[in-house]
Amino acid sequence: MNGTLVRAPLRAGTTPAGGYLVREASPQDAGLIGEFITGLSLHAQYFRFFTAVAPPGPGLLRVLSDNSRADLLVVINEDGAVVGHGMAVDAVIDSGTFADVGLAIADLWQGQGLGTLLLNLLMTRAAARGVSRLEFDVLPDNTRMMRIIDRHWPAASRTRTADSVRIRAQISAVSAVSAAAPAATVPPPARPFSQQGARHDARVYAA
Repeated sequence: MNGTLVRAPLRAGTTPAGGYLVREASPQDAGLIGEFITGLSLHAQYFRFFTAVAPPGPGLLRVLSDNSRADLLVVINEDGAVVGHGMAVDAVIDSGTFADVGLAIADLWQGQGLGTLLLNLLMTRAAARGVSRLEFDVLPDNTRMMRIIDRHWPAASRTRTADSVRIRAQISAVSAVSAAAPAATVPPPARPFSQQGARHDARVYAA
């Protein structure tokens, strides 16, 4: 691994695509995250952001790397490149605190469990911050992400919007699939966004 690994890893492992580690993201990762997004296929970009975003602009890169406003995780391969990104953005509402979740995995690393790993880590960390519910915006044909959510929350509520399916899942109702996951390092509470802000960049793409 190279000098870009400035934070302690939360997980490390090996897949058929190679070795990886998961750590918290930081503003210093903006360039690596930009390269990651640019390398995503057009299909993957639409599943994650509902539009083509390559090359990403400075505003999007700040959202994806500024860990003062969200819980941000990156998956790094053995060459020091980002091959996965996950985020959970907290928002306070009358009934408590929920987190909007977004995931993206590089095309060549899909189907190897990294999306599920990031979701487990984000969920565990969110629960430790006092978050009671996760929310996802998923394109209807993103069947891979739908299957991951179904395994965790078979009874999660779903609401069809103009362009996506809004899924609300109680952390307390998580299935044994995620309940059995190893404990994750807990970050300090992120500064919550407004409810409108939490919807920004909360599109979901996973593998």
